[in-house]
Amino acid sequence: MQTPLTSTKASVGLGLRRGLMKDLQAAPLGDFDFLEVAPENWIGIGGAHGAALRALAERYPLSCHGFFLSLGRPAPVAIGVP
Repeated sequence: MQTPLTSTKASVGLGLRRGLMKDLQAAPLGDFDFLEVAPENWIGIGGAHGAALRALAERYPLSCHGFFLSLGRPAPVAIGVP
């Protein structure tokens, strides 16, 4: 028995870096589909960078992943941010 093939739209995302904020804000819609965010890099960020993050989150979906939770490794889950 064969499994039917299904097609999904490929997406392109960019990693959100503070040094790219102005370029990302100026980018035309459609140049990329989502932004990848590491929450540890943005926790507690306010001011101009925080406002820019909020504005970009209104324009693009965010794909978040953490660096330190350690899911899927043989050691116990690491709680807290180092």
